[in-house]
Amino acid sequence: MTKETTDLDKLKVNQLIGKNCESARNWAGLTRKTAMQRIFQYKDENQLNRITELENGQKTLTAPVLLKLCKTYNCSADFILGISNEVELNYAASHNGLIVESITSAALEMADNMSISLSKMLKHMPKYEGEVLHTCAKNLLKEIDVHAHDLAFKGSHPAIIDAAGELRKAIIEFEIVIAKMARCVELNMIQHIENYERQNLSPSKDLLTKPQVNEIG
Repeated sequence: MTKETTDLDKLKVNQLIGKNCESARNWAGLTRKTAMQRIFQYKDENQLNRITELENGQKTLTAPVLLKLCKTYNCSADFILGISNEVELNYAASHNGLIVESITSAALEMADNMSISLSKMLKHMPKYEGEVLHTCAKNLLKEIDVHAHDLAFKGSHPAIIDAAGELRKAIIEFEIVIAKMARCVELNMIQHIENYERQNLSPSKDLLTKPQVNEIG
């Protein structure tokens, strides 16, 4: 790598940092004069070029100045150095933090709506006793089926064979009702999820205005 290339890369980095310094100062609502006084304790207006030099990328930002600048602007050092697009120190108040909070709030609301819908639908589901009877009935049929091909048993207990046939039909009807209800619950949950995604995760929806991100040109 030649010296010219190294100097060019250094200049680009300084320009990136300079743009971020200017963005942070504007975000903090400070003029160059005020920033100069607070960071460098200069009061002579003829020395305002220190801030200008930094923002134009003419000077390399040193660690002590970076620390003072971040404290003065109350901003993130990662933003100044171009590592992050978050100028805000407090994550909860940052752009990404607000988006996460917005999505979390919407997700919790969706979960509440799903819980309410599920509770209402479960009221129409068979009681616990119904499932117990369903299980017992299937076990009974299993035992009867063991002797279903025994001609002696069928001849001695024709009423049991007929009742088993009716019971089998009732079990099938019960299972169909349960399957339909379960499918209804599933579709209801899918609808809640799709509504949430349509309202909160649409690619065209801008949750918050994204801060300006400077890149090395």
